Amino acid sequence: MIYNELTRNYFETAPNAGELLGAGVFRGAAGNREGGTWVQFDLQIGAGAVSEAKFLAFACPHVIAVSAWLAERAVGRPV
Repeated sequence: MIYNELTRNYFETAPNAGELLGAGVFRGAAGNREGGTWVQFDLQIGAGAVSEAKFLAFACPHVIAVSAWLAERAVGRPV
């Protein structure tokens, strides 16, 4: 499959990949590894907004790329 440049960039660099721990961190996950797609998002919430976002994904390049894109854009958004 041929991926466009934006998808390839987010997949290859996966900015904001990882986990957050501690007070004010909320976690959500969807999918299952056995089915081939699983994504987890961790959001650090402070002062009514997302101050940091991280993700983990077990999925195809498109899902990993969109997860990285969403985590990047979540920062600064109101809850």
